[in-house]
Amino acid sequence: MRPPPLLCSALLLAACMPMNGEASQVPSPPADPAPPPVGAPEGTCDAARVQNHLGHTLTPAMTEQIRTQAGARSVRVIGPDQAVTMDFRPDRLNIEHDGQMKVLAIRCG
Repeated sequence: MRPPPLLCSALLLAACMPMNGEASQVPSPPADPAPPPVGAPEGTCDAARVQNHLGHTLTPAMTEQIRTQAGARSVRVIGPDQAVTMDFRPDRLNIEHDGQMKVLAIRCG
């Protein structure tokens, strides 16, 4: 003879209850993170500061100078027809140039 389904459900539910009579502790949700600080965080790129380098011939020294002036942590130099990833990094400066190393575009990301 099979036990009634209601009895089986009650037994399964009782097996999940704590044995010491205390209510089970449900973890509280994590607190909301603090709001971001006002102003640009360190390492955030600002390409507007370096647009005066458009049209100049790019050298390794100039690349580093532009990166520093933009406040970027890293720089990616992009040549003509060069494939690049589409990931966005707010701390990276992208410098595009033509075949003669003439700076065509400077942007963050």
